[in-house]
Amino acid sequence: MARMESSYGLLVSWDNLSDSCSSSGCSRMKKFLLLGYGLTNKAVEQFLIKKGYEVKVISDNEKESTISIDDVKKEEYYCVVRSPGVSVHSKTYKYLKKMRMKMISEIELAYRFLNKKVTLIGVTGSNGKTTTVELICSVLSSRYQVYKAGNIGIPFISILDKLQDGDMVVLELSSFQLEDIDKLHLNVSIITSLCPNHLDSVYNLSYYYNSKLNILQNRKKDDLFLTFLDNKEIDKALINKKDVIDLSKYKIKIRKSKLLLKGNHNLNNIKVAYYLGEYFQIERKEIEDSIYNFNPLPHRLEIVGKCGKCLFINDSKATSVEATLTSLKVFKHKVLLIVGGKDKNLDYSKLEKYHPYVFGQIKDKIKTPYKYQNLQEVMKAVFANLKGVRTVLFSPATSSYDQFKNYEERGNVFKKICKEHLDEK
Repeated sequence: MARMESSYGLLVSWDNLSDSCSSSGCSRMKKFLLLGYGLTNKAVEQFLIKKGYEVKVISDNEKESTISIDDVKKEEYYCVVRSPGVSVHSKTYKYLKKMRMKMISEIELAYRFLNKKVTLIGVTGSNGKTTTVELICSVLSSRYQVYKAGNIGIPFISILDKLQDGDMVVLELSSFQLEDIDKLHLNVSIITSLCPNHLDSVYNLSYYYNSKLNILQNRKKDDLFLTFLDNKEIDKALINKKDVIDLSKYKIKIRKSKLLLKGNHNLNNIKVAYYLGEYFQIERKEIEDSIYNFNPLPHRLEIVGKCGKCLFINDSKATSVEATLTSLKVFKHKVLLIVGGKDKNLDYSKLEKYHPYVFGQIKDKIKTPYKYQNLQEVMKAVFANLKGVRTVLFSPATSSYDQFKNYEERGNVFKKICKEHLDEK
């Protein structure tokens, strides 16, 4: 393994979080303001209170707030910790930015409290993040103590007390988490893919891509940067391609027939894990065993069951047009495609040639005769029109937040409806 300096936090050196704090002291030395109160900031609150800090919560949802927006005084707080679920279009976000309050993400906050010498691996991208993170963990855990955190439902800050020198941490990083980083230093940075996404929650496409590229913000000479330059959007977005490890040119010998993880698009995810396994000096057999035994994650081309000769597949994690188009490439025959959800201001026209069954906010954004209010109505129509259909693919092409809490709930509802019908057959 090449010598790599482990990441080490700033041990709560907060001087640079604000422009002014008099040498005589100030009241903000023990206060944090949390913007938003979802899973991530609840973990932040718990951590900070345990460390002896005072915490206030502010949100567009007044029921979550412990302080009114009119009572917020910039000089009283170290900074604002912004939940990844808070959009730049949030009225509270805009107000705090107008006050010129310093904002950081939970990832940045956790890094600043990190006091162990660990190897930090960060994974971002429009698609493939979670599968790549899980594959990396599967491969590296055969030799190292590996933790996963970030955009997979495990706040980074919640694992800090478990870490020891020499451990590895694999972080899944969304564009929202990367918007508000400052000092975060990753030993390994990975960009899996780039394509238009989240255009309902960011200013524009350039802003979204630049947020992703923030993963490289504090990169040092000996750090690794892995990506795929055959992705046109990555190739265009990267101005400096020096010292980039282009995995699109990296060859591995894998027997596809032995993989439980199907689809050519998953080969890129496998390449990342394979490369890191070799880099961190894991035996080839151990790497391949980890990859061959890796089970597909739920809601990603997940087989639900059959109705007669028709196969039902749950791909609820496909929350962008590109993700759905990628999933469609897995099938060599015509499929009955179901899409729908919250409008993310994406271009859905590429889906029209598949004559999809559409529901939710995007139903009027796609030219198709099959338009429905909700998933229940769609499924009723689908089961009435199964003649000659070999595969029903539920691959929504957008987020779930118009009618569901998240993509998991959406996928589970799809599976529940399917199984009710399949049981009747």
